[in-house]
Amino acid sequence: MNNVTSWMRAMTSNLLKIVP
Repeated sequence: MNNVTSWMRAMTSNLLKIVP
């Protein structure tokens, strides 16, 4: 389950990074 949370967190971080 931790893997899923880490992946979700990474995706959110990427989106936030792309969108100012």
